[in-house]
Amino acid sequence: MKKTLTVILALVFVLSFAISSYALPDPVNKLYGGFKEIVHSPLDLGTTVMDEMKTPDLKVYAMPFHLIGGIFKGIVNMGYHVGHGVIDVVTFPIK
Repeated sequence: MKKTLTVILALVFVLSFAISSYALPDPVNKLYGGFKEIVHSPLDLGTTVMDEMKTPDLKVYAMPFHLIGGIFKGIVNMGYHVGHGVIDVVTFPIK
């Protein structure tokens, strides 16, 4: 048990230096991009709703359906971008 713990501790120590050597510049850009995607994801909600409301065949009686559809699409897009950003933030040391 002592030997196993010593080997694991030595491996963690060596890998801690190896990971930092890979951290420039690609993983740092990945981390920045992930945070940026998480922060900017609520903007997808408004953009998608506006895109749905600007459809050329929009009738007055169909406006509520386009609004609800745009909100739903915006929430789905926002969730996708938050998930992608979280994955980028968590896995930034890995290329």
